Amino acid sequence: MSQNSWEVVLSRHFSAPPDLVFEAWTRSDFADQWMGPRGFTTHTTSMDVRPGGVWIYEMRSAEYGNFPNRVRYLEVVPPERLVYDHDSGIDNDPGGFRVFVSFTPVNGGTTLKMRTVLPSEEAYAKVVQFGAVEMGNQTLEKLSEHLSAAAEQDLVIVRVLKAPLARVWKAWTDAEQLAQWWGPKGFSMEVVALDLRPGGVFHYAMSAPSGGYGKMWGKFVFSEVLPQERLVYVNSFSDEKQGFARHPMAPTWPLEVHNTLTFVEEAGTTVMTLRGRPIRATAEELATFVGARSNVQQGFKGTIDQLEAFLGEG
Repeated sequence: MSQNSWEVVLSRHFSAPPDLVFEAWTRSDFADQWMGPRGFTTHTTSMDVRPGGVWIYEMRSAEYGNFPNRVRYLEVVPPERLVYDHDSGIDNDPGGFRVFVSFTPVNGGTTLKMRTVLPSEEAYAKVVQFGAVEMGNQTLEKLSEHLSAAAEQDLVIVRVLKAPLARVWKAWTDAEQLAQWWGPKGFSMEVVALDLRPGGVFHYAMSAPSGGYGKMWGKFVFSEVLPQERLVYVNSFSDEKQGFARHPMAPTWPLEVHNTLTFVEEAGTTVMTLRGRPIRATAEELATFVGARSNVQQGFKGTIDQLEAFLGEG
């Protein structure tokens, strides 16, 4: 399609980071909860999100009837971009169109832009008359509501640390300092690698005081590093080669947990807020995460107690 094609452009900002917004768009169990305007429900038959893959679903309305939909993916770049052709499932469908969706990180959230390119002026006029702009905005409102509801299951920890922001940031981002406090209370800590940049990895190993479970590996993969303001990363249990590993004591714990860690300085103290949510998790893994939130909060309290003691020594 040329740049002079007939387009409908919608944009919306979400408080959730791109990983979570992208996942809501590319998992059928999530998309079925929000896709479509008010009064419509979505029912997926199959979804294969990859270049050349297809998503088949039906949108149903008591007022307007049922509408078959087919999405054929052209580009899939997690969590940045989707490009696909959308039609009713009929080859050479005259009502088909191309969609470009971008997910841009902005201020700890995501600005989503959806550009729908129609093949002709007639097709453009038809979809606008049908209410494409209003219905598209309703759909994005439902996505916002879905993300807000999902956020209620997040792990959220807020702590006021009696140390200036620069000191707290250094404790989180310096390998030597991390080794002195990070991890469960009583565990010894080894920092194997710390590459503090988007795409970089913090790779570490922990050992329990009793020696049980052997050496346990973990990693952060950073997606955003905003000095003295925000760290965004995916945390996983790992192995010595930075691969994925299961939680040694909870085999249904999610493989990946997305975390947003923010820092705000207030009168010489630092308010630190951690918000975590599983990504690419099964229903069983999500249930395990939700069920264990209180225990995880208690365990993480011990880690932050160690941070607070370390800061007090400086």
